[in-house]
Amino acid sequence: MALKIDQNYVPHVKRNGGIGKPNQIELVALTTAPTDSDLADGRIYYDSTDKALYVRADSTWEGLLNSKLKVTNLTSTATLTAAQAGLVLLNPGGASMTITLPASSSNSGLQYKLVKKNADASVINITATSGDEIDVAGTSTLTDMDAQGDTLTLVADGGGTWRIVSRYIH
Repeated sequence: MALKIDQNYVPHVKRNGGIGKPNQIELVALTTAPTDSDLADGRIYYDSTDKALYVRADSTWEGLLNSKLKVTNLTSTATLTAAQAGLVLLNPGGASMTITLPASSSNSGLQYKLVKKNADASVINITATSGDEIDVAGTSTLTDMDAQGDTLTLVADGGGTWRIVSRYIH
C-alpha cells in the first residue's frame, strides 16, 4: 500500500534538499525491510515489524531510523544478509561454523556485531565474500573466535573491505 505525499509538502521538501519530483515521492508501508525488487528511487519505506525507516536514492536503500537493534541467532554455517545487520549471536553447538559476510561494495555502512554465545571450543571462521578483505591486506578469513564471549564488530566500507571497529578475543 503506497501513500502519496500531499502536494503541499513538495515545496518544503525541495527547499530543504529533499529527493525526487512531486510525483516520485511516496511513503510505502511494508511488514519487512525493503528488497531491491520493491524499491524505486524517491520512495520512503516504513517497516512496521522492525520499526525502521528506509529511503531509496541512486538505486540503493539506506536505513534512516531503527528504534531497536536487530538480533539474529545462528547455529550453523551461514552467509549473512543485509536484513541480519546488527547483533549476530553465534552458537555453533560443538561444531565449527563459517560465517560469510556479504559483499562490502554493495553494502557500504552495513554493520555486524558477532558474538560467540557458547562455551565449547568450536571455532567460528569469519570469511569475506570472494574479492573482499577483512581489514588487513590479503586477509579474507579470521579464525580466532573460539571462546565464549569473543566479539567482533565489522562495518562495510563500500570499497571491498570489512573494517574491524572493535574486537574482543579471550
